[in-house]
Amino acid sequence: MRLTVLFTALIIGCSTTPVASPPASLPYPSYLPASAREGIARRMGRHGTEMAMMLWGVLLLDVSRLGPLADDIADRRNESDEVDAELQRLLPADFFALEATIGVAARELARLARAPNPDAVAIARIYGAMTETCVRCHDSYMRGPRPAAALLQGGP
Repeated sequence: MRLTVLFTALIIGCSTTPVASPPASLPYPSYLPASAREGIARRMGRHGTEMAMMLWGVLLLDVSRLGPLADDIADRRNESDEVDAELQRLLPADFFALEATIGVAARELARLARAPNPDAVAIARIYGAMTETCVRCHDSYMRGPRPAAALLQGGP
């Protein structure tokens, strides 16, 4: 009983505490010309909003919202296989590999969410892996393409 009251208070506290809104998107890095900005905006679409909505689905064990959100992310990653030549040339190579990785993880999260008895911990792990992939991709995107010598040595 105490746990239920504590959990309810925590949920109410989290939902009524005003917090600063996150920025709508990452800033455009200086290496990315204006001509490529529309392409990257189109590519990323609603991704940040979906990840935030999925966070609440994971935290509140609301698997009914997770499947469709994860499918949407996975479907968009698959649709973006046809990379516009300018983005292919300008963005770091690992950007596209990380994008594929998040698509695979999103598909797995959708599968787990639709299981007859969803495993909340497994869902949280996959969501955590997706979030880590997002951070790695954002870091790569902001840093820009690395010189070939750094890639061979595994450097930044």
